[in-house]
Amino acid sequence: MMPRAARKKSETGIYHVMFRGINKQKIFNELYDYKKALDLLIDCRNRNDFQLFAYCFMPNHIHILMKEGSKPIGTALKSFGIRYATWYNAKYSRVGHLFQDRFKSESVEDEVYFCTVLRYILQNPVKAGLVSDVKDYQFSSYSDFFGNGEIVDRAFSLSLHDINSWDEFIRIDESTKCLDITENIPIRLTQEQAMTVFQNIAMCESPADFQNYDIQKQQKITVMLKDNGLSVRQIASLTGLSCYAVLQHEKASSNREPSPV
Repeated sequence: MMPRAARKKSETGIYHVMFRGINKQKIFNELYDYKKALDLLIDCRNRNDFQLFAYCFMPNHIHILMKEGSKPIGTALKSFGIRYATWYNAKYSRVGHLFQDRFKSESVEDEVYFCTVLRYILQNPVKAGLVSDVKDYQFSSYSDFFGNGEIVDRAFSLSLHDINSWDEFIRIDESTKCLDITENIPIRLTQEQAMTVFQNIAMCESPADFQNYDIQKQQKITVMLKDNGLSVRQIASLTGLSCYAVLQHEKASSNREPSPV
């Protein structure tokens, strides 16, 4: 096994950080998941004394713009990833890794690139087609710049651009490519990889075992398998369901009322 490449040290101490779900898996399934992740990130910031400039929680990845504090980011953010993954696995009765490898980061060495990354993070939901305007996405730090700034540190960002034209500044079309989810992520799983994911999520070994689960559990597992990158055909093969039944499970799950928070 080759050793991991050393993380590039930022001369300014500022980093653009990204956590991504393994095999493009969703890491947030309902509103409370986002709230839990934000609570853990705030607690991590308070414990490790770093500055948080911006964040955006996407369905299958997380963007963070931060400045290293008294502890290196590897130490400061490792606990956030572990704590959220542990909580998520317990909630959704799954085992195994939630995030793709360790978190990724890129250094932010000047004010120009800081503004680029800031816009890029806040525009992410628009670029992904989740909302039509940055202000409409509730799981980013956009609104913090117009509130009392209790979550993000606004002072440095606002020193670079006046709050009176902040909306216009954030909406400048950002075409620069920054660290994102599209990098080096496998698009299709092999059958062997799919089998491993199936065994970890379904916690069974065969289609016969899967068929013993009640319909609600089958639906939940089917959706999680799809979120983990398995194709409909792979899910059908591993669960013993027909392709039509897999699609019906997915449809039934999406039409179900969200869990209370």
